[in-house]
Amino acid sequence: MPLYRGASQADLICSINDGLDLLEKYPPGPECQKYINDLRAPDAAGQSKLDVIAAAQDDVALAEAVQASRVKWLLNRAYDIFEFHALANTDKKGFKVFKGLISTGLVGDIMTLEKNKFDLEFESFLKKHFIRNAFNKVCLVTKARKFAKLQSLAPIQNYGLVLFTTSERKAAFASMDSDQASKKVKTILDPLMRLGEVRMIGIGPINPGNKPKDDDALGVVFTSTRRAAQAVAAGFPGMEVLDCEGKIVVPPQAKPQPPNAQPKP
Repeated sequence: MPLYRGASQADLICSINDGLDLLEKYPPGPECQKYINDLRAPDAAGQSKLDVIAAAQDDVALAEAVQASRVKWLLNRAYDIFEFHALANTDKKGFKVFKGLISTGLVGDIMTLEKNKFDLEFESFLKKHFIRNAFNKVCLVTKARKFAKLQSLAPIQNYGLVLFTTSERKAAFASMDSDQASKKVKTILDPLMRLGEVRMIGIGPINPGNKPKDDDALGVVFTSTRRAAQAVAAGFPGMEVLDCEGKIVVPPQAKPQPPNAQPKP
């Protein structure tokens, strides 16, 4: 079954439907509903944008279908709406829906800053319901505690290929070694960029704890899925790739061959 950012096609479709159903049951406004109607509307061949996602046969086709439908754009734009439903646990499933959207990578991406009709509807919805439900600072504290661990479920996280530590030599970043390593990382990750599994590649400090130390690692930093990080680790044997918690990323193990299998020439 195809994967999207590490999530199965079935889980992805389930999260999309759960998110759209919640937006339809508690509609922020007509503009949002128009967008949802367009996602569900069949084309000349009788296939909707959501049908194309369900019909995808491989990772590339699935990523392209999600991108073309722009369903992720709507769900990501409605992040605060889903966060509200999660905090209120609307219909006893708001938290589950929000968790599913985060774990499948449908929300949490960087958004453009322009204000549009959707934003105005979402702001009006939140303002009205926060007042109606008397949400206050206590609720915000509760939200911070309740949702802190959810972000660790997001498929896109920060990783880094260790080249040096700050105690060794910072000037190494200007060296050809750093440039070559960065180019190699980009080459490895390029196929996964098409799948929406890579956001950023650069050179800088790898600091999982966000607290500068003398022995902080320096190297090629990138934001991606774990599968992408494993590909980088496999491409640099003998070197370390660290995740956002400072743990070493291990390349996927090769499948063992049957005892009588002949080696490939």
